[in-house]
Amino acid sequence: MVVCFGRSIVRSMYIVVAGLHVPGLQHPSVARFLKASVEEVVLLAVAVYLVHRQGRSLKDLGFGSTRVTPGIRDLFPAAYLAIGSSVASYFVQCWLLIVAWLDGLRLQTHHMNVGFIHVAHSSALVKAVAAAAVVVNPIYEESLVRAYLMTEIIYFTRKPWLALIVSVLVQASYHLYQGVVPAISYLGLFGVFAYFYMRTGRIWPVILAHMILDGIAVFLH
Repeated sequence: MVVCFGRSIVRSMYIVVAGLHVPGLQHPSVARFLKASVEEVVLLAVAVYLVHRQGRSLKDLGFGSTRVTPGIRDLFPAAYLAIGSSVASYFVQCWLLIVAWLDGLRLQTHHMNVGFIHVAHSSALVKAVAAAAVVVNPIYEESLVRAYLMTEIIYFTRKPWLALIVSVLVQASYHLYQGVVPAISYLGLFGVFAYFYMRTGRIWPVILAHMILDGIAVFLH
């Protein structure tokens, strides 16, 4: 987990502390999307190998008892998760803004350092590479931060709620580069994902919901 997400967490925290807008992250880039996707595929392959070395299988992480690919039965829960997590994220942000307003604070709510929101107006090549990233990234994040991390914490502590909290905080922490308010609002989104996984042990609906939301963010802005 440190290898996979440590650098992203440190970078995000540095960006927040320094109050930086990173120009290179503001615009979509074929090289950046491609580099990120390749890195994630390689790290995910290493993680799968380590899981097998532990004597476990992808089934143990919630990928299905008979196959590791998604099925029709995953689509409806994914749609509900996408909607429910978006609503939860919206309410968390509203609550945060209300609390800040009562304290006389003005918070910056728009996303920073996110080139993906400009993909819809980019070239066909950029869109194609971004589409690949929309598929790869949710598999990478949810397989590791949700399925692997939560099952490991539950195994060692027998405390599912601790696993939920840690998973959500880790995932929100490496999104801090987008801004503090957006990252905090993601607590609602990731909380819904983690709760569903905790209750069902199924990871594909979570991955597909993540893909839906990323696809909307990338191609409909």
